[in-house]
Amino acid sequence: MPDSQAARPAASQVLAEERRLRRDLGFWGLTAIGFSNIIGSGWLFAAMYAAQTAGPAALLSWLAAGVLCALVALVMVELGVSRPEGGGTVRWPLHASGRLVGTLIGWSTLLSVGGTAAEISAIMQYAGHYLPWVYHDGSLTGRGLAVALGLSVLLTALNWFGVRLFARVNNLVSVFKVVVPVLTVAALLASGFHSGRLTAGANGGFAPYGYPAVLTALASGGIVYSLNGFQAPLDFSGETRDPRRTLPGSVLTGIALALLLYLALQFTFLSTVPERLLGHGWSG
Repeated sequence: MPDSQAARPAASQVLAEERRLRRDLGFWGLTAIGFSNIIGSGWLFAAMYAAQTAGPAALLSWLAAGVLCALVALVMVELGVSRPEGGGTVRWPLHASGRLVGTLIGWSTLLSVGGTAAEISAIMQYAGHYLPWVYHDGSLTGRGLAVALGLSVLLTALNWFGVRLFARVNNLVSVFKVVVPVLTVAALLASGFHSGRLTAGANGGFAPYGYPAVLTALASGGIVYSLNGFQAPLDFSGETRDPRRTLPGSVLTGIALALLLYLALQFTFLSTVPERLLGHGWSG
């Protein structure tokens, strides 16, 4: 009880801050935020890991992950529409459990911004293929470090100058995140499509490692982690026009679009892997 009473002034201050937020985000802006947050580097590796674990049955793993994420999302959406607040996933624990729990979750979220550094590191590694001067002997050069710092400043500036600019830039990023994987799907299909691959007896059939492997692939194949991030629109609920009407559809649409993209990548991978690489089955 004392902790709950102590949280009341903090909660009042939070509500006062919420009134100053600009409600500029609509359905497509929120959908783009959710989709962009879900699609990460997982699209490069998850299809391979899932195929190694479950074979063609990995398609069922993606469908199961979509259902699981949607069920969790519906619970969080209910919080978002009933208490639309900026950074809701941090602030709701404050209201529900008091300052101690709110502080612990807030700090854990703050510390997780290291993920931004990890993404910048991934960008630099890909850039190193085209710009060899950013790395030397596996380490960033002086110019490479300057580029990495510039990316950090750019990402911080996008957040600093307001939600409207962030939404516009994020829409462009989301388009890029759709175009590149779709082009990858098209290129792989053009490289050689093997009809009947999903049920080929020589490769063990549709479920070469049994249907329990479908559940194993959810975690060990990286599928659940690849679909994580759907909660991002809820952190912008305090900056959303008509949250009760907009949030549910945008969160679920973001999950559905990401799931369709991952299913396309998984199907394409299963159908285009060269036959010579399947000599030891999907696990090889």
